[in-house]
Amino acid sequence: MTPTKKLPYKIIGDNVVSKLVGVSFDDRPARIRTLSKGDVLRISPRPHVKHDQAVIVYVSSSGDDIGYLSRDLADIVYKNFIDNGHPESVEGAVLEIIGGFAVDVNIGVIIGFTMPSGRKIK
Repeated sequence: MTPTKKLPYKIIGDNVVSKLVGVSFDDRPARIRTLSKGDVLRISPRPHVKHDQAVIVYVSSSGDDIGYLSRDLADIVYKNFIDNGHPESVEGAVLEIIGGFAVDVNIGVIIGFTMPSGRKIK
């Protein structure tokens, strides 16, 4: 029996909870260390990214990107953005900062958001 791959996200109705990916690049760990549980984020589609049209960037309230959705989830969410008239962004929140208790230890972010359509994500 093949073990089931654990996904870095969960979708319940139109609510999404996800661990961000790409958080260890550039100065993102330093940006993430300034965040707290409950901080508001903006979730924006980035269709102009040439190698992956469904990439979605999480932007902190200061305007800095702090990571991305996993490719599988980005595909699902991007389709929902398009189906709803391609909104510029939706609001989300930091649910938890994980790791990162020392400079050389990986840091992570778990976020949550609700799609604006109020209908289930397909």
